[in-house]
Amino acid sequence: MKKFITKYNKELLVTAAVLIYAGLFIIFYPPIYTIMDEASYFDFAYNLKQGKIIYENPMQAHFVMDMGKDYVNQYPIGLPLLLLPFTFINWKALFLLNPILHILAFIFFYKLLKRYNTNPYLSVLYLFYPGFVLYSRTLVSDMASASIFIIGLYFYLRNSKRGLFISGFILGYLCLIKYSNVIIVGVLFLILLYSSIKSKNLKVFYLLYGLLPFAIFIMWYNLTYYGGIFTTPYQFIGTKFELKHIIKNLPVYIASLTIIYPLMVITPFIGKKYKPLRWVSVATFTIFLLFIGSYYFHQGMGAVQQPGIKGIIRYLISSQRLILPIIPLCILSYTIRLDKFAESRNFKSLIALFVLFIFTGNIYMSSVHQKYLLQNNDIRNVIYNNTEQGSFIICDGEANKFLQKVWGERTRLDIYSSNINNFIKSKKCYLFAFAREDKPNNAKRIQNRKNRVLQSYSHSLVCSKKGFLGLEIYRIK
Repeated sequence: MKKFITKYNKELLVTAAVLIYAGLFIIFYPPIYTIMDEASYFDFAYNLKQGKIIYENPMQAHFVMDMGKDYVNQYPIGLPLLLLPFTFINWKALFLLNPILHILAFIFFYKLLKRYNTNPYLSVLYLFYPGFVLYSRTLVSDMASASIFIIGLYFYLRNSKRGLFISGFILGYLCLIKYSNVIIVGVLFLILLYSSIKSKNLKVFYLLYGLLPFAIFIMWYNLTYYGGIFTTPYQFIGTKFELKHIIKNLPVYIASLTIIYPLMVITPFIGKKYKPLRWVSVATFTIFLLFIGSYYFHQGMGAVQQPGIKGIIRYLISSQRLILPIIPLCILSYTIRLDKFAESRNFKSLIALFVLFIFTGNIYMSSVHQKYLLQNNDIRNVIYNNTEQGSFIICDGEANKFLQKVWGERTRLDIYSSNINNFIKSKKCYLFAFAREDKPNNAKRIQNRKNRVLQSYSHSLVCSKKGFLGLEIYRIK
């Protein structure tokens, strides 16, 4: 028995790690999603289940764009297609997608470490990376992008004709999940193109053959639903990529990649071992980080909502969402560098303690996130328990995320709309208001608008929940 365990101890450790990760996820199984982006992917998947890409009623959807004749989702179709099979089980099953992809990606990461003669024990640093643990509990496309990227990278680094074709196919789908991933794929393509020219071989074409079906599909999709083969939703929703945002965003990203795993941010740039991997890491990491850093999404360290070290750490982890796709490269470089010390008994003990510390942190983080999700689920239940099928719900965009057709037909009417009067006359109408504690300015604005609506129409209080968010539902007459 001892000989068996010694021979297969690495595989047993990996299996145990996966079971521990899966157990953590199941214990804190998400009861609902967190943000509006997830609500949009959620309803897109159910729209696909009905065999539709175009939305019939934009007031029962999230983040849709008016394209003149039709309403379409502002997000690419890649992630909703992956979510689609889970819609045939139950809406709660949708939350299985990202953990399944993460475990699959972990297996390929483990295989990469073995290929580079790196201690496979270090692969647990990938599995339990806090950013991955947090966002695998969600429906965001960034987490799926990270998982699919490391699988595509595994075949890319094999550098064989078959491997490059498979990699191209996987990386092509990566672009279908999120259009910004084309930056990653473009860098990998240019690196291989340079290598092919220098070595006078045609390997780059095998990657291209794999990419081609998705490139054609994406251009067709853009032309059909957005009006041009190179037209993307970014052009309609006011997405801003400007160099001035780098000043605010880059320090946050660098800090998160330096503090969570100590000094990880520098590892793609150091060491001469495995030169091809180093160039892939440096070029992809740098270009993608600068591109995402130029996005206005984050507002620098001023966005920290909670005081103290806990608030800063939680912000640094949550702020990694947009850079998740390239974090696998950082962790791969990090583990290869750490392998230099892998034979030291003291170092092994130190790594074991660090993993234990990270895992304990993940338990705490998952419990905090779960508490927030349970509050969100309570809000959803309050809405559906106190309003009727087919009614109109007057609310702001933040509250709109609690409305899904699969839970019961409710139609959202924007609290800032000038057409409220038209709907009140023809339908049963409710005003739903709540104010997030972490968004005080937004809460004040919603409160003012709510009071204005209530002053304009006769109403009666249906439900009031004191404490968290100050939730209220009024019947508007």
